[in-house]
Amino acid sequence: MTPEDHEQIKRHLGVVVEGLRSEIQQVAEGVTANSEALERFHDEFAAFHEEFDGFRADTTRQFANVRNEAKAFRDETGREFAAVRSEMSGGLAAVRDEMSAGFTAVRSDFKAFRTETAHSFTDVDRRLKAVESH
Repeated sequence: MTPEDHEQIKRHLGVVVEGLRSEIQQVAEGVTANSEALERFHDEFAAFHEEFDGFRADTTRQFANVRNEAKAFRDETGREFAAVRSEMSGGLAAVRDEMSAGFTAVRSDFKAFRTETAHSFTDVDRRLKAVESH
């Protein structure tokens, strides 16, 4: 090989090396851009994950509150119905007693009326007989 061939090979290798450097630089810039994008994605995902955890905690608390309110409502309604049943039971017993007392009074009044009416008819019969015998 001649010195000119060496020089030509050297120049050619220099051009190839320079091309490779340029391509390596482009790859390095692409890796850097991808790393930055991946870092932004990681940060956004972490923020989303944190927000989701907050949402989950809020939702869990709200469901717990709804469950507690529903239980309190059931308990309160149960107590109120029990009180209404008790009042109705006591009220019905009082109405039953009052009606029984009223019927007893009506029976007694009816017996007295019947007795009085019977005495009146007896008296009327006696008077009629007295008038007829005169």
